[in-house]
Amino acid sequence: MSTFLSRLLEEKRSLDEKLEKLIAFFATDTYHSLPDMDQLLLQEQCRTMVVYTTLLGERIKRSGEHE
Repeated sequence: MSTFLSRLLEEKRSLDEKLEKLIAFFATDTYHSLPDMDQLLLQEQCRTMVVYTTLLGERIKRSGEHE
């Protein structure tokens, strides 16, 4: 496996772990006690992370096509 692909896989693994934690945070009292704007910003962060992990997944798939 190339170093490039290894880095992509690690980046996606790390991002997915953070995304899982953020999604779990949405179910907590702490999240619900935040001001509305902070909740909206965290929701937008989550949406952006989903797009980012999807793009990383596509790059990982495509990297196999170039080997």
